[in-house]
Amino acid sequence: MPESRQGATTAAEPEQRQITRTFWPPSDWSLRRKVIACLALPLVFATVVVGIRIAGAWTDAQNASQARTRYQSVQPAIDYLASSQDLSAQLVTPSASDKTVGAARAQFQQARETLQSSIKSTDLSSRQHNLLSAAISTGRALDSANNATSGSTALAPGAISSDVLGFLDDLNASHPESTLNALHDLVTAQSHLADERLDLAPETKFSDSLRTQLSADVGGERDALERVQAAHVPNVDVSGVQSDTVSRLAFSTDGTMDQVKSVTRPVRASYSSAYKAAAAAATERVSRQADDARRSALLQIALIIALLALTAAAVYFLSRSLLLRPITALRRNTIDASQEHLPAAIERVQSGQGVGRIKSVALTSREEIGQLSRAVDDMQNRAIRLATEQATLRRQMTDMFETLSRRSTSLVNQQLNLLEQLERSEDDPTRLDSLFRLDHMAARMRRNGQSLMVLAGNHAHGGRAESLPIAQVVGAAISEVQDYQRVNVGGLPDHTVDSNVASDLVHLIAELVDNALTFSPPDSRVEISGARAIDGGVLLEIEDHGLGIEKDELKQLNEDISAGGKFGVDTTRHMGLFVVARLSDSYDIDVRLRSRPRRGTVAAVHVPMAVLSTELTVAAPAAETPDEIDRRHELTPAMAAPAAAPASAPATDRSNATEPEQTGAGLPADAREQPA
Repeated sequence: MPESRQGATTAAEPEQRQITRTFWPPSDWSLRRKVIACLALPLVFATVVVGIRIAGAWTDAQNASQARTRYQSVQPAIDYLASSQDLSAQLVTPSASDKTVGAARAQFQQARETLQSSIKSTDLSSRQHNLLSAAISTGRALDSANNATSGSTALAPGAISSDVLGFLDDLNASHPESTLNALHDLVTAQSHLADERLDLAPETKFSDSLRTQLSADVGGERDALERVQAAHVPNVDVSGVQSDTVSRLAFSTDGTMDQVKSVTRPVRASYSSAYKAAAAAATERVSRQADDARRSALLQIALIIALLALTAAAVYFLSRSLLLRPITALRRNTIDASQEHLPAAIERVQSGQGVGRIKSVALTSREEIGQLSRAVDDMQNRAIRLATEQATLRRQMTDMFETLSRRSTSLVNQQLNLLEQLERSEDDPTRLDSLFRLDHMAARMRRNGQSLMVLAGNHAHGGRAESLPIAQVVGAAISEVQDYQRVNVGGLPDHTVDSNVASDLVHLIAELVDNALTFSPPDSRVEISGARAIDGGVLLEIEDHGLGIEKDELKQLNEDISAGGKFGVDTTRHMGLFVVARLSDSYDIDVRLRSRPRRGTVAAVHVPMAVLSTELTVAAPAAETPDEIDRRHELTPAMAAPAAAPASAPATDRSNATEPEQTGAGLPADAREQPA
């Protein structure tokens, strides 16, 4: 139906598309997101570095707190060792009573229970837990030992001492503390004392080997005590134990067995106060370190977070006030100017109302953003000047088109009048047929001249002398197209079109019929039918059997027709529809295109009651408006268009007679030949 069909090449129509921001690529990000990304990189790097520092401080605090809990197992472990050493010494003493052994065993078992509770309540490492568990397992041999036992009883304290010393060394390696070195020496000294007691307990008199062994053990104990004394651990006094070692060393050389045993006291009695004080000092120092580490970690975290927050706030406010705010203001002003103020000013210029006041988008700053805003102002002013020049040029071209149209139409009318005179005086059928063809071509030339007048913005044809029936309007339109023989005219309502509208309605229908003939096969028919509309107007349908129109293109063409014929890039390609849009907009005539169920296009023309001069004289079937037909066509395509029966199309002559004069060929005076 229209000039653009399936398979036709269409130019790309520029349209403003809404920009959809995506995550990638970064070039599509908004300015705010780009600024945040640029500032976030150093902030993220600083945050990572600071996070590592915070994690390190917090780990140190956690390690110190963990050390405090682990150090709580030091004293129970040494108590357990001392109790096992005293029990072993009682078990190997022949003269020990059951009561004495029982008391020592009860003390040993209580120390073991205390150590087991400490192991369960403290978060020991796996090695530390294994060492203390091994010490407990080794000491279970002492539960069933009696005075007759010798081998396992003598070996158990040494194995337990080795495990406890390993526990102290591992604890010192994971959580270094100088007091643990003194504790290690104290445990070593009390282990030498335990060995001395085990050597002396079963003996009643000295032998040379015993004196040698006793001297070695006492010497080792004395060396360990000297190291403890040099450590200067607070509240740890080993002077009494050192005095006992001096006496034992002297008696082991020249004294008797009773003298040596008198200065060889039990392990717990000798070292209990010393190792308890050393363990308390170590635990206190570790607890103080844990508190200091936790306090330092919390302070560092608070300071770092506050510094990061202040830095982020400063960066945010500076970037917003110095960069984002002026750019946002420039963007807002530029969008307002491009979408509202500038189009309104250009429209005023094109309508001849003048430019008026143009809102400036310039900022007061002198930096790059301010320079950019003033450059936008310059472009806006240049656009206004260009629009003014184009409007002036368009008015001049319009005047030229109008003048050319009037001259061309005047010459064509003179030519038509001359042809009419020749037709009336000609009797030869061959020459008369040639005159009819010339007459028909001249009528088409006159329509082109009228289209040129519509392009010029002036389509007031002056009207006809009298109103015309719809049938004569359709006939006059057919007479102005090529291949009018292919047009079938069905039943038409008996309405009359107002004289001021008849000429333009003829022109409108002629353009639609011409499109239908042009874009349909040469052997197909174009059917015209009409009916009374529900609102009292007239509904005409022009139906062809061409290739049809794509759905999206059909929608766009209907929107262009409804817009009233605005100039665009496709105006030259759709010149006929542009003329139809202009003419229909002038009289509120509704023109709508739709596809046929199989192929082809239907142009529905709704002529409102306002442009009809009389009421119906003969009842006609009611028809729907184009909008209602479009809705019905979407639901039931097979019933989209009314059937059109072939019929002759009466036409009006250009002399405005109410009864069309018939020519020799059987056409109305304006059509010359009746469509086949």
